[in-house]
Amino acid sequence: MIDLSMQLKTIAFSFLYGILLSFLFNINYRLLFFHKKIVRLLFDFIFIIDFGLLYFYLLQFLDYGYIHIYFFAFIVGGFFLSFSFFKRIIRKHNVKK
Repeated sequence: MIDLSMQLKTIAFSFLYGILLSFLFNINYRLLFFHKKIVRLLFDFIFIIDFGLLYFYLLQFLDYGYIHIYFFAFIVGGFFLSFSFFKRIIRKHNVKK
């Protein structure tokens, strides 16, 4: 069992990680939009694996690797709360060819 302060730090980290993941996912999608479908699938797969491993690696430092379902809930919450916001920002700054 981990103490409350460590859980709160990990919850805040998970929420911010979800926001970062959303931002980088939108950029990744924008950069790979004009490539072939196989290239997009490969880069999306590598992107997901890398960020999953990075999350678990950083979780080792924060709370010694304890994983709770509400950590994932806060990642998903941060992702979906910021996804449309970052999508609008990237779309607004898109340069037409």
